[in-house]
Amino acid sequence: MDRRKFLIVNGGVAGAVGVGLAASYALSSEESVIVAILRRRLGPLQVEAADLESFSRSYVKFRAGYRRQLRLLGSVSAVLRALTPYPFLSMGSPFRRLEDNVVSNFLLSTDFFEHGADVSRPLRYVGMFDPYVQPCRRLFAAPKAG
Repeated sequence: MDRRKFLIVNGGVAGAVGVGLAASYALSSEESVIVAILRRRLGPLQVEAADLESFSRSYVKFRAGYRRQLRLLGSVSAVLRALTPYPFLSMGSPFRRLEDNVVSNFLLSTDFFEHGADVSRPLRYVGMFDPYVQPCRRLFAAPKAG
């Protein structure tokens, strides 16, 4: 392969990747990255898609300051459903903190702890957890004996 063909092929590949990233960014949403993180990190827990979407909309409103970063991550949300750099990032990494915050806020916003952290039952999104708005929801109360 001569130099000219090499440059043409690599230019075409770079152009295709650029167009793909631009299209992905244009079609992305802030909510898509939240749903992608939750789907991957919650693993075997049973959660309705509507609950994930409802939480993601609430989370984006609650964390309005992160809107730009979430939009950028939204363009790779399809990749984040399967792969993550999480294990390779340092403890103070912004992406690692975002993932931890999303997962912990979601679990606190559901009825997960109200039912003794029972992983066999489906989770139900109750409402965005904010200790300043709704300070007592009996999150860590013992489950009722049957």
